[in-house]
Amino acid sequence: MRLSNRRGYAPVERCDPSHSRRRRSCARFPSLHEVEVRWRFEDFDAYWRYVTDLAGGIAMILQAMTETDREAVRKLVERATGDYRVDGGLELPGVALNASTG
Repeated sequence: MRLSNRRGYAPVERCDPSHSRRRRSCARFPSLHEVEVRWRFEDFDAYWRYVTDLAGGIAMILQAMTETDREAVRKLVERATGDYRVDGGLELPGVALNASTG
C-alpha cells in the first residue's frame, strides 16, 4: 500500500520484501491506523509562533517571504481559523497516521 500526496511523494510506504535488495532493512507496516487529534493553542498568536518557528517546511517557506507577503498569509490564516476558536484559544482538528510493525 502506498500513501502519497498530490505530487506523488510517499512519506510512508508499505514494503514489499520482494522489491528490496536488503530484506532485513525493509520496514513493514502491517497495521496503519488513523487517529483523530486536536491541536490546542492559547490563542492565534501562539499558533502563528508555532507555524513560523517550528513547523519545518512551512516555517522555511514563510521565512523566505517578504514581510508584506508573510503578513498577508498570516491574515488569511487567521481568518480561515476563525471557526476553530474555543474559549479564547484555538483548537484545530487533525489526523495522525500511526504505523506499527506488529
